[in-house]
Amino acid sequence: MGNTKSTLDSPFEAMVQEAERRGLECFIMQKPCSEGFWLAETASGYEVSYIERGRTSLKQTFPTLAFAFRCWLQQTLSFHNLPCLDAEL
Repeated sequence: MGNTKSTLDSPFEAMVQEAERRGLECFIMQKPCSEGFWLAETASGYEVSYIERGRTSLKQTFPTLAFAFRCWLQQTLSFHNLPCLDAEL
């Protein structure tokens, strides 16, 4: 089957592994065009922010794309009421 035990045990980790395989860079947003959580590259690293009605109400900064992506994915799944099983930031 090609899946490892850890992938089968943790849907969140499986999503992270697939995103890493495809390239995390494709999840970076250049400019928010709607409401929700956004992953952006900044001069000092990466940031995850929540934008609603044109205003930023949450902003977290990270030194690496991997940490920022994990936060963005967890926040996005939670926002849509999807479980983040075994999510570790």
